[in-house]
Parts: sequence; C-alpha cells; structure tokens
Amino acid sequence: MAGYKGSNINPKKFEKGQIKLIAAVTPLAILMLLPIIFIFCHAFKPMTELFTFPPRFFVVNPTLDNFRGLMKASQTSGIPMSRYVFNSLVVTLSDVLLSIVLSTTAGFALSKLKFRGKEALMEINNMALMFVPVAVMIPRYLVIDTLNITNNYLAHILPLLAMPVSLFLVK
Repeated sequence: MAGYKGSNINPKKFEKGQIKLIAAVTPLAILMLLPIIFIFCHAFKPMTELFTFPPRFFVVNPTLDNFRGLMKASQTSGIPMSRYVFNSLVVTLSDVLLSIVLSTTAGFALSKLKFRGKEALMEINNMALMFVPVAVMIPRYLVIDTLNITNNYLAHILPLLAMPVSLFLVK
C-alpha cells in the first residue's frame, strides 16, 4: 500500500500507466480521421480517378480542376460562390462569438451568484438538452416566421444561440 498514489486522474508528469490508455486511444483516433482524409483526397481527384473501380483511398494525380469547375458553375448561376462563403463566415463568426459571451456570462451567474430560481433555471437547461434539434425544427420556424426574420441572418443566428449545450458545458 505504500506505493499507492491515489486516483491520479491528471498527473503532473508522464507515467507508465498512461501508455495503455494512449495505446488504446491512438488507433481509434486514426480510425476517426480516415473519413476526413478520404473526403480531402476526393476533392483533388480528377474525374477519371473518381469513378475508377476498385476505388482508391489516396489521390494519384491531384488536380484543382474540381475547384475551378465549381467556381465557373457558381459564376454562371444566380449567386456566386463568394456570397455563400461570406454568408457562412458571418453566421458562424457571429454565432460563435455571441454564444461564448452569452454562455460564459450565464454560466458565471449560475455558478457563482446566489438568486432565487437558480436551480430551476439549470434544470430547465438540462431538460432542454433532451430535445433533438430536429424535433424542434417546426416550432423554431414558426417563431422565426412570427418575428418576420425569415430572409435575414438572424434566422440562422438566433436559434443556434438558444442551444443549451454551450451553457451546460460552461457551467
């Protein structure tokens, strides 16, 4: 019993006992990276290589023709690709920044401050975690339609701010 160090969950230095955990997690991490690598390689495959049988995992003759074709097709359509990228950046950046601000301030209030109904608010947030976003899609649209923001960036930003996951994680 003299050598027992307790449940050293977060050790200050590397210990031999961590090797088993690293050996178990490394193959899983590599396995989870394979679909991302596959999609990345597919983006650079020429059309002749995309439909070869048997399919190859890695690209043999990388090309940028797919991206050029995408840009050309988007220029001939009504909306250019740059507009799609701009919309994605605006919605993503504003949602991330606003979510960080709102969830950290609410998490601080629920963690450190004392007020009536604090436990009830946290329980409501925990109950909201049980709803899958697909299950509340129609009520969410009805709220957006009632607010008359259907053709607006707020229609994408506001529902994502109401997600209870960020508050739960910060708390």
